[in-house]
Amino acid sequence: MLAVVGAAASRLHANSVVYCLAQSWAAAGRPVVLVDADTTGSALFERLSEATSRRYDPQRRGLPSLMAARSGVTAEALAAHSYRAPGDEGSLWMLLGPRHVEGGALAARWLADRFGDLRRVDCERAVVLAASLLLVDGRLGALLSLAPAVAVIAPVRSVDELCELRCELHEAGLDPCDGRRSLRVVVEGDSPVGDAEIAEVLGVQVAGRLREAADARVLRSPQRRRSRLARDLRALAVSLEPHLAAISAGDRDAQARASAGVRVTADRASAVGGGGSVGASAGALRLRRRGLSLRRGSALSAGASEASVAGLRR
Repeated sequence: MLAVVGAAASRLHANSVVYCLAQSWAAAGRPVVLVDADTTGSALFERLSEATSRRYDPQRRGLPSLMAARSGVTAEALAAHSYRAPGDEGSLWMLLGPRHVEGGALAARWLADRFGDLRRVDCERAVVLAASLLLVDGRLGALLSLAPAVAVIAPVRSVDELCELRCELHEAGLDPCDGRRSLRVVVEGDSPVGDAEIAEVLGVQVAGRLREAADARVLRSPQRRRSRLARDLRALAVSLEPHLAAISAGDRDAQARASAGVRVTADRASAVGGGGSVGASAGALRLRRRGLSLRRGSALSAGASEASVAGLRR
């Protein structure tokens, strides 16, 4: 399972990028389900409708309809509540997220509580989550803390911005030193900072680089295969695919045993200290690269009250 998230400073929408990556993986024969889990609220269905001249409505087929159906997270339920990509015969399912912030936050918590079910689906069909670090709380933090592989899309215009990104990752519970997950960065836009320097300062390897582009261009790039953006996206798909395969092609019995305790972990992560912190810790984070010393971010609230599924329709 792979989560692709956009940093706070990113201008690229992670769910649009994941849509293109999933198109590449599906075209290569790998069944994929795109789970649109943006806590800031998602407009992917509107952007897809405009780019493909097809109508998408997550209230009818998407995360909101899946939650309202109370049918659980199974491959059959995802099939019933997901759209198929244009021209695709079923290799790519798209579980579109709710539009508004309230619904997006609730959906992230709902998915975190059912992470073990997602892992079981991942044994049959690669699950790729799309989210944003712009609005991080205990719900998104719990979801990301369980993801075995995470790629972060972020601009890196200077080493100072790189240091800010490292603090942002810590606040989201994405510690580069945490050996339980594979963490990668996707550099957005032009950057004078090389891959080796990024790896040294951030402690994370670079998975690829993407130029800044309007969202409509990103969504149409699979049909414009000769463009530089399309080539960059295909290269990124090749770079990230082994992380996807390493999780999804593993031993199914071992994954089933591992996922059995995941729900308890998600509950604990979302309720630490009666509404405590996710991924934030005290102390100095010293970056030897240029003598910079930064303080890790403050604790993040994870105790937001439970909303009703009806809130998704606001």
